[in-house]
Amino acid sequence: MRAETQLRANPRDYQARMYLGYIYLTDLEDTDKAAAQFMAAITLEPENPNAHYGLGLTYIKEGKTEETIKKLKEPLKLDS
Repeated sequence: MRAETQLRANPRDYQARMYLGYIYLTDLEDTDKAAAQFMAAITLEPENPNAHYGLGLTYIKEGKTEETIKKLKEPLKLDS
């Protein structure tokens, strides 16, 4: 994948982490790898609500109800 190549060159690339997170989540259905990418994106840009939302979607797919609610509320806190 092109995003993986980009991350090898620049591990701090927020956009590449987000792209990979959604690819792992939706296309490859690998929630562990998706969560890892979204968590890395949150580390890079903790104020950006998109990675929190992506991680919340990952938790939904994993059936983690409490974690989902917490993570999906996070973007609301960041937007206000």
